[in-house]
Amino acid sequence: MDTIVFDSPFDKEAFIRSNKVFWDYTWKKNKKQTKKFLISFIILLGLGLLTRTNHETSNPFVIAGIFSLCIAGLIGLLRFFSWRRHNRIMKEVADEYVKVNSEFTFEIFEEAFRFSDFQKKLELKWSAFSHYTIYKGYIILVPNHSFSGAFLFDTNDESEAEKCQQTLKIIKNKLEYIET
Repeated sequence: MDTIVFDSPFDKEAFIRSNKVFWDYTWKKNKKQTKKFLISFIILLGLGLLTRTNHETSNPFVIAGIFSLCIAGLIGLLRFFSWRRHNRIMKEVADEYVKVNSEFTFEIFEEAFRFSDFQKKLELKWSAFSHYTIYKGYIILVPNHSFSGAFLFDTNDESEAEKCQQTLKIIKNKLEYIET
């Protein structure tokens, strides 16, 4: 099979949009955790109120419920501050790429995946990826280790639709699909 090449000049809006999608994808698990801690807070607080007595100074259900609420609050704060940091860094990187008029090149072939821009050239064998998923119209290639983040392909871009289908065909043969 021939090499599939996505070669395009840097598009700041598309870069920001894809980074927001990836950030949302990575935090999806944490959203579920936060909801679970909030639900456990409500359940434990309810149990604490139902089982309280006038002779008890502290009820373990209420204490555990407050602890769950604190953990949910910490996760929420972490999410807020990491989003701010991610946004700042994303905009700095985007401005740097605009300044140097960079181009991105993705090459997909049977043996590996290759990415290059004005700063780096990276080739990863398919075994370097743990899985792929499709999230909000993007094909996301997730590496085994987060040294390089992930690679996203916008399937909504009609000018690249045929290449995306060919890419998906190769990826399906090489990687496990994990639904989000």
